[in-house]
Amino acid sequence: MYLYWNIIKFNFFRFFAYPFEIIAGIAKRSLTIVFLVLFWSIIGQHSDNPIAIYDLISYFLIASAINSFVMAEYTVFGGWIGDIVKQGDLTNYLIKPISLVPYLYSTYVGKIGLRLSFSVFTLILGLLLSPPKSFISVVLFILFLFLAMLISFSFNIIVGVLAFYLTDVKGIRSSVSHFTNLLSGATAPLALFPVDLRNFVLLTPFPYMIYGPINALKTTTIDENVIREISISTGWAIVLLILAVFLWKRGIKRYEAIGI
Repeated sequence: MYLYWNIIKFNFFRFFAYPFEIIAGIAKRSLTIVFLVLFWSIIGQHSDNPIAIYDLISYFLIASAINSFVMAEYTVFGGWIGDIVKQGDLTNYLIKPISLVPYLYSTYVGKIGLRLSFSVFTLILGLLLSPPKSFISVVLFILFLFLAMLISFSFNIIVGVLAFYLTDVKGIRSSVSHFTNLLSGATAPLALFPVDLRNFVLLTPFPYMIYGPINALKTTTIDENVIREISISTGWAIVLLILAVFLWKRGIKRYEAIGI
């Protein structure tokens, strides 16, 4: 465990050699939240379920933080895995006496350490604007956040291992990423969806990457709907994780590279 912590620290502190990138990264994340709030505040005025501007600000602050924590945005971790597979750099990791997936995950967490640090700030700010409704809300938030991490991690691995099987996965990755961003609640609050469409989307794994944890913060009782959402998200987490492990192990067997 200490090894992986050192890997995270090493990759994270590399950012401090480039202060302008730190400023640019913070500005980019901030502007993204501002434009999303402005856009959906305008759209929401003509929706059957309008959302107050105050709630939109809190929603996108928390959504942005969760999006970074679980790495759902553009399946960035999976895209990085795909890149090192295609470039043959995966060999550099395979020859090391380490557990490969934890090592890769720790390396990438360090690479996006600045983004994660900023996300802690946006999460705290979002929670201050819209605090959990009860102790049950906190417990459900933690549970759904854990399930969101499992689902997103599996998606990233699945997207990454496509590089073992296909010559070019950028098109597929881009399509999956845009689809995920829309249905997960990252760029569009599911509360603004038509009821029938929202009920259908809740049967898929996508909303449980971001919408699930956010919705949990407003939940005060464990009723039939909550149990159903927990069951669906848990089921998807298990299925996708099994699929990710299977494809990863099979892909590693197929992998060929020359040199170091």
